[in-house]
Amino acid sequence: MRSRELTQVLLTLMLCAGCQRLPSPPPPAPHAAKAPERLLFVGNSFTYYNGGLENHVKQLAESATPPRRLTADRATQGGATLKILYGLNRVHDKMRAGRYDLVILQEDIPELTEHSVAPFFEHARLFDREIRELGSKTVLFMAWPYERLKWVTQAQIAQAHRAIGQELGVPVAPVGVAFERALKERPELAMQVRQVQGELFAVGAMAQLNGCLENHPQIRPVGGKECGRIERWIGALEAELLPLDGFLIPGGCRAAAVTHVARSVCRRIERDLVALARNADAEGAKALLDAVAYLNRLADFLFVLARFCNRIANVDEPALSLPDVR
Repeated sequence: MRSRELTQVLLTLMLCAGCQRLPSPPPPAPHAAKAPERLLFVGNSFTYYNGGLENHVKQLAESATPPRRLTADRATQGGATLKILYGLNRVHDKMRAGRYDLVILQEDIPELTEHSVAPFFEHARLFDREIRELGSKTVLFMAWPYERLKWVTQAQIAQAHRAIGQELGVPVAPVGVAFERALKERPELAMQVRQVQGELFAVGAMAQLNGCLENHPQIRPVGGKECGRIERWIGALEAELLPLDGFLIPGGCRAAAVTHVARSVCRRIERDLVALARNADAEGAKALLDAVAYLNRLADFLFVLARFCNRIANVDEPALSLPDVR
C-alpha cells in the first residue's frame, strides 16, 4: 500500500475543507514595489507538514497567469516555538545565506510552556531585528489552537499577532482566522475530513495485514456503512450543482485540479487492493474487497467535490468536446 498516496488524499480533503469563493484581486497599483521572489519559512510542523508550505506556495505561484517563479525554503523543527528556533544556529545560518526578500515567522503559541504570549513577543522582536539587518522583511504566520493544548483560544492568538504585528510594523497572515471561518461556514467538511482520515488509516492497515484483522480488534474495517455515508455526502453536494450532461476534463480551479489528482490516486489504490485480495484467504479477501468498494465511493465523492470547488470558485467546468462524426 502506498502510504504516501493515502496522505495525498488526506491533504487534498483538508485543503478543500477551507475552499471558498474569493474576491478578484485588485489591479496592481502604479509603481508598485517589486514582488518578493525569495521566501524563507521559519516554524514547526504547521510549516513543514504535508509537503511543506514552501512547496505549496511555489506551486500556487506557478499556476498563476502569467506564472511566477519563486525560490522558497524552510528552516523548521517539529514542535518548536520561535524561542526554540531562535536558539538554533542553523536557522540563523540559513537566514544569512539565502538573501531572502521575506522571512515568514510561524509561532505555535499553544506550545509555549509559560502559558503566556510574552515569549512570542520577545522572539518575534529578536527575529525581526535580525531580518531587517539582513535587508529582508518579516511576515507573521498566524496558526491556530488545538485540542491537546487548550490554554489559549483562536481569538487570543489573533490578538497577540495583531499586537506584535502593529508594534513591529509587519504584516500578519491570518491563516488561523481563515481556518476557523472556513470550518464555521462548512462544518460538515471538517467532520468528513476527520472521518476519512481514520478510515484511510484503517484501509492502510488492512492492506498491510492482507485483510486479516482477527488479531487486531483495534482496527475497524470499512464497508457498507461507510459507503452509505459517503453516498449521502455525494447527494448533498450534487444538490448544489447543475446536472451533469456530458463528460468533463479534470481541471478548473487549483482546488478542483488537486482533488481530481486525489481521485485518481483512490482509483489506483483500488487496483492495488484487488491484486492483494487475489492472494488473501477468504476472510481477508472479503475485507479487502469491502475496502475497494469504500475507495470507489470515496473517489466518486472526490469527483463531485472537485465540481463543487469549481462552482464556489466561479470557474467554468472544462467540458470534453467530442468530434462530430455524422
